[in-house]
Amino acid sequence: MAIEKALITGSKTPSPPSTIASSTVSRKLSLLNSTSLCSYSSGGGKSLLPSCFVAPTCATDIPSACSILSSSLPGKVFFPNSTSYISSLDSYYSDQEQSLSPSCVVAPTCTADVSKIITILNTRLLSGSSDGLFAIRAGGHATFSGAANIANGVTIDLTNLNGIEFLTSDKSIVIVGPGARWGAVYDFLQPHNLTVVGGRGTSIGVGGYLLGGGISFVGQQRGWACDASNIVGYEVVLASGAAVYATANNQYSDLFLALKGGSNNFGVVTRFDLTAYNQGELWGGFISYPLTLLESLLASFSSFMSPAGYDPHADLLFSVGYINPGGIEILTVAPYYTKPIVAPPVFQPFYNTSAAQFSTMRISNMSDFVAEQDTYNPYGFRQLYMTASFAHTPDIYAEIYDCYKRSTALVASITGVGYYMTLQPTPLLNGTNILGLSSSDQRLVIALITVSYTQSTDDAAVMNAAETFFQGLNALTTKYGVNRSFTYLNYALGSVQKPFDGYGESNKGKLQAASKKYDADGLFQRGVSGGFKLFV
Repeated sequence: MAIEKALITGSKTPSPPSTIASSTVSRKLSLLNSTSLCSYSSGGGKSLLPSCFVAPTCATDIPSACSILSSSLPGKVFFPNSTSYISSLDSYYSDQEQSLSPSCVVAPTCTADVSKIITILNTRLLSGSSDGLFAIRAGGHATFSGAANIANGVTIDLTNLNGIEFLTSDKSIVIVGPGARWGAVYDFLQPHNLTVVGGRGTSIGVGGYLLGGGISFVGQQRGWACDASNIVGYEVVLASGAAVYATANNQYSDLFLALKGGSNNFGVVTRFDLTAYNQGELWGGFISYPLTLLESLLASFSSFMSPAGYDPHADLLFSVGYINPGGIEILTVAPYYTKPIVAPPVFQPFYNTSAAQFSTMRISNMSDFVAEQDTYNPYGFRQLYMTASFAHTPDIYAEIYDCYKRSTALVASITGVGYYMTLQPTPLLNGTNILGLSSSDQRLVIALITVSYTQSTDDAAVMNAAETFFQGLNALTTKYGVNRSFTYLNYALGSVQKPFDGYGESNKGKLQAASKKYDADGLFQRGVSGGFKLFV
């Protein structure tokens, strides 16, 4: 997210589990493999759906969910102190998630495995057992405690569901597993001069990103990653253990819509079918400037966000940061243009080579740019993300910076802290999803506070600083009449923010109706304690 993170944290990269490691991008999805526990048939052509699934019979005298899972899935359940268990925990992005200790980690390798797991856990929940609570993790990049991990429960690690392949001979649709990382997806597509609407970091997982919305480098042209034009099908394991395939036009069209921003509330998605778009090289990178240019760059950002400043190929992140030790203040911009054009007119106000303190601006490919983003977001630190949105108005940005500046005083004494505010546009708002955004806004501004630090004793101070900033921002956006209720789920802070409330009453009602229809007993509401729930 911000180049300044690398300056204080060094490079601390994730280590995948030794037996849950990512495969090469040429590996086929396990669910399509002829050796799968279920046969798959689409009625002709490419395999799509399981034609059978027999639920396991579980003896009532087996003492725990983990024991049942281990018996049913030999070699795929890992217990504390094992190498695979430790590696799985170490591969979470935030220290908060790494610090949780599940009773076991189960790593399915195909959709049939996921069906077994969900059937077993649902049976435990319906029997009144307390040991069947679980978490679902794909990439593990969410920051708050319990987002995709659990203490004293079962963590379902989808890392091995990481296949990537073309569904159609014309390469217009790409099948991607939830455990794939975006770096691998782009590496697969790059030789074909194709891309999908996906994440901006190599190690970010596909699953959670797509179910939460998805901001990308191509969003000003293609919209949210979750839009119906960008994800055309989902394979989902429901609470019953049944695997279904949801599209806009089949019997699961309500589920299809609910998955476009509804997160982990309906089932475990084991496959995403993504639209592939032509994409060659692009221009982008990071530029760091002295704070003496803040006023002019804020004015340039305001112009960029105006309707007249819209360019479908241009995306931008505007960041300020505070680093201690040293009390260093940093100003960076990260412009991306999806054509190989150096300093196109829309970005000329942000591109001043003589004033830049540091610059990585270049023409390159998507794989290179997402790899760069990852180097500025090291793993293993305590992290806080918190967010809000508002409509553009020209006069607000200097006052927003003043709010940010006041909030930095609340973390100034924390050693090892990096405290950042980022402003960026939402993707284009004309797509079909469940986010509740109005196309009349064209796009909104997303304000994001990210904090990296090392000690849990600083949690309260960090939270206070972030909340203080957003209280000030809310007052400002209300004063200017540009406040919006939308809270981007993938940036939202668990236990504090409620993104589904921001989708609007009607859309939240659709999500609740889908939950009651496909998960009548509430497995994914009561059994999955983490994430954002629909009935709170």
